[in-house]
Amino acid sequence: MRPPTRTRRGFSLVEIITALTILAVIGAAMTKMMLSQTRNFQYDSGGRRSRTAARSAMNILITDLRMTQDNGGVTAVDATNNLSVDARVPIGFGVVCSTAGTSLIMALAPVDSFQYEAMKFGGYGVRNATTGIYSYVAGGTGFAPLKSILRHALEGGSTREIHFYWGARQEIDVYEEALVMDWARQYPQLHFTVVLSEASAVDPTQAAHRRLGWVHEAALADHPSLANFEVYVAGPPALVEAIRATYPTRGLSADRLHFDSFDYAPS
Repeated sequence: MRPPTRTRRGFSLVEIITALTILAVIGAAMTKMMLSQTRNFQYDSGGRRSRTAARSAMNILITDLRMTQDNGGVTAVDATNNLSVDARVPIGFGVVCSTAGTSLIMALAPVDSFQYEAMKFGGYGVRNATTGIYSYVAGGTGFAPLKSILRHALEGGSTREIHFYWGARQEIDVYEEALVMDWARQYPQLHFTVVLSEASAVDPTQAAHRRLGWVHEAALADHPSLANFEVYVAGPPALVEAIRATYPTRGLSADRLHFDSFDYAPS
């Protein structure tokens, strides 16, 4: 006689659905927690990188200012509005090796190797040559580095003719147009032009100093020959490369072209 077999009871459909629902709720909660922790980690990492970059910049600034000479280092102070201080800060030290007539041979030792390489043996600042015409070309937010240079040239008493071209996509992108217009009214040697690349039309009330097109082409259209110009450029790499390729063919020598290209840092 065979013994009776006991059938094992399985899970009902309700039990399976309930278990899956509980697992889904737990999984959603864990996913949300992990995403929140990832965002917090990224936020904290970004904050640490920002603080590190700020400390590095401050250390460089403090180091440079410590090298300012106590006698003759500060050349000018805006005592009226306290907006600017001009200081002479060395970027390199030289040892005289030999002299031959009017020539001087020096061995240069940089203060900081990275800064010295970035300066490209010239830097980006206004030159005080006695001849030539200043021409400033800014693309987008390129006005930021040119602003202090323009102010230095104007408020420093320079009487050289200055042509400033500001290229932007739309009128709203020319965020300090009123300031430059005030400078143009105050200093007759300053000529200001806004060039809009994506605007469909120019406001008729502003047509005297606005036009459509590309900023570097507008400057060349006004000044076909650049033999007597000193050109300063700040903006995106495409603008800088276009100017480096075309302006020398119009008579601009390499030592009179100064640029600040907004390149991305290498990854």
